[in-house]
Amino acid sequence: MTTKRVFIGRTPEGEKFYLETEVQQKEEYRTSINHEPLESFTTLSMSGVLISKYGSIARDGNWISCGQNLENLKRVRDFRDSDYRGSVSELVSIWERWHLNDLKAKCAHQNPATSWDECEPCSASGYRAGSAWLVEEIPSEVLNRVYELGLIHTGDYARVVMERVATSHPLSEAQA
Repeated sequence: MTTKRVFIGRTPEGEKFYLETEVQQKEEYRTSINHEPLESFTTLSMSGVLISKYGSIARDGNWISCGQNLENLKRVRDFRDSDYRGSVSELVSIWERWHLNDLKAKCAHQNPATSWDECEPCSASGYRAGSAWLVEEIPSEVLNRVYELGLIHTGDYARVVMERVATSHPLSEAQA
């Protein structure tokens, strides 16, 4: 799978914000946040690049911040050269909710507001928070929306969809 970088817009100071997104279909044995065994699952990774108004994304010049810089995405106001006007709140929501969905420390039965090291063992399974990386599967609707927003390559999207169909991915049935 490949990372796709898209220009989102500019901050009031003229800084340029790019969003990098990668969707992968992984073939490995893991456990879901509902304690179900998985052999295949889809992951989403998102990160931002903020560049000075004089910098270049191609030359790695004048980069201000990279990585989990959601606060910079929220500052974007100028969409003159972008197709993302009106989508920033949706991008933030997807990023906050689904980024690294295969690295969850808590199961679905544990309090998300509690720190992982202070969390009680799961009442359903005894799972101790932080003892493994759990997977929270991405609903098809979210994956489709990420594609519709132009955040992933068509080929990557097609591979993930075909893999889900081939393995009778539980989301297809559960979401119906």
